[in-house]
Amino acid sequence: MRFRDLHINIKTRLIVSFFQRASQSMVFPFMSIYFADHFGPTIAGLLMLATVIAGLLSSFFGGYYADVKGRKKVLVVSELIRFVSLLFLAVVNSDWIHIPIITFFLFLINIILISISTPANEALIIDVSTTETRKYVYSISYWVTNFSLAIGAMFGSFFYKSNFFQLVIIMALSSLLSCIIIHKFVTDTFRLKGPVEKVSIVNIFRSYKTVFRNRLFMKYFLIGVLMLGVEMQLGNYISVRLAKEFGTQSIPEVSVFIGNIDGIKMFGIIRTVNTVLVVLLASVVARISHYISDRISFYLGVLLFVSGYAVLAISNDVWILLLAALVFTLGELIYVPVFQAMFAEIIPVDARSKYSAVNKLNVRGGMILGSLGITVGVLFPSWFMALLYMVIGFVSIYVYRNLLHYFQDQQNKTSHLESGDLVQS
Repeated sequence: MRFRDLHINIKTRLIVSFFQRASQSMVFPFMSIYFADHFGPTIAGLLMLATVIAGLLSSFFGGYYADVKGRKKVLVVSELIRFVSLLFLAVVNSDWIHIPIITFFLFLINIILISISTPANEALIIDVSTTETRKYVYSISYWVTNFSLAIGAMFGSFFYKSNFFQLVIIMALSSLLSCIIIHKFVTDTFRLKGPVEKVSIVNIFRSYKTVFRNRLFMKYFLIGVLMLGVEMQLGNYISVRLAKEFGTQSIPEVSVFIGNIDGIKMFGIIRTVNTVLVVLLASVVARISHYISDRISFYLGVLLFVSGYAVLAISNDVWILLLAALVFTLGELIYVPVFQAMFAEIIPVDARSKYSAVNKLNVRGGMILGSLGITVGVLFPSWFMALLYMVIGFVSIYVYRNLLHYFQDQQNKTSHLESGDLVQS
């Protein structure tokens, strides 16, 4: 499988995603600092909470609307409005005028629009990919996401304070370019079966109730929450532990470039190594994984992933920590594409955007587990945290195995019903 062989919608989506994520990560991760500087930490926290809630609710609307009206319309309109709002955001943070409260409302509008379009973006890839190509597509998508976020965060960290206006202008131009590319190249392959449903609050709630009653999907959702919960430990319990326990170490091979290493620097190094390895190894791991079954890939990937995190929870040796970063990155690269590709197989064809909207809640669940890791880490020793990560890994494998059996049973029932219909006809 090669990139040029992919459907034009997928190629367009991946290219647009790179520019969108890179430009957004130049500005958005630093907005909490912006609000804290202008409104104080307490108000800033409430403002960021408001954006999270607004994003959550708007993603549900976006998922429903894209399943009723189609993907392309949602994507084009949301990007066009984003472009206009970002121009205003630049103006109210220019040399001529500076209005923080309007900045917040424009930022909120952007979060809402991104959340509305995200389910349509997810469904767009599923619509035109196949069971055979999805693992490859999600491998590329994972690489694009990490590479773009790394580039954006690097530029943002250097230029956020001194060139905020210019960064917002770049983001606005990226949004306009995305709108043009989507309008020109994306074809809306989604076709609603039956009459077009009227968009209403009642219909939205009714449709999502069906999603949450889907046992197959909820098993999948649970795995996503558990694995993201482990991933979020790096920025929570593990970073706190390193800051307290790592001390200050002098490593001749490294210290000559960055000086002595303390726990915070070690955390940054692990983050950097993870990002660099994802960029360098994603295509290699994807080729190797092509020759391994999805079941084995998931089992192996999860075990490597949680094992790496278990070592991060207990070790204070630089080289062992770096080896652990390599191990959990390899596990991540092996299991994530397989897991993401399975999503398309277990959800109804006519509700892909809605399921994508709900599936994004696993990030919120993972963040909750990540923050709980700090509290649990205060009560229990580091070896317990390492053991806990391994237990979560085995639970995820068990649920995945159960999910596969349940999915196969559902397929067998469907095939039996279809063959019965044929016999009767």
